[in-house]
Amino acid sequence: MFMMHSLFFFFCFRRIICGLTQFTNKNHIAFAALEAVCFQTREILDAMNQDCGIPLSQLQVDGGMTNNKILMQLQADILCIPVVKPSMPETTALGAAMAAGAAEGVGVWSLNPGDLTAVTCERFEPQINPEESEFRYARWKKAVQKSMGWESSEASTNGNGDSSIFSSLPLGFYIVSSMVMLIGAKYITGLDK
Repeated sequence: MFMMHSLFFFFCFRRIICGLTQFTNKNHIAFAALEAVCFQTREILDAMNQDCGIPLSQLQVDGGMTNNKILMQLQADILCIPVVKPSMPETTALGAAMAAGAAEGVGVWSLNPGDLTAVTCERFEPQINPEESEFRYARWKKAVQKSMGWESSEASTNGNGDSSIFSSLPLGFYIVSSMVMLIGAKYITGLDK
């Protein structure tokens, strides 16, 4: 089972969850959501590699999602490269604070390399073989392609370009059956008096 959300922001893409069975539980769906994040990251990194021609040797990450060790290991497995996470997950905020603290006239933070302490990092190494990673990624990309065109802005047609008269049948049946039930209920309550 896996979940996807396309990077292609076309209106015809839909978010879908594939492979549900009677044994699927909330843990499977949560894992599929994490897997989708990793596949999207890989798609972006593949595009960057294609543009610059320099393969990535490791991925350095930060942010709140890096607190999830399962996500970090999954990312390393899908990318087939190490993922490196600093002990301080919010390095963007730390960098902004350091820059503000080192501003002229403030001087509460020194940016001299000798004054800075070494950052401890946690490293996640790939645990699956590249063939398995490629298989899973190809399967996800195939599902992304199949999610296209499930909904369009055009009206429902019968293949000839004409709107189908049958598309309004469910609503018609609902209205007619509701009216029959109301009239029947009124008739039955009238007999009770």
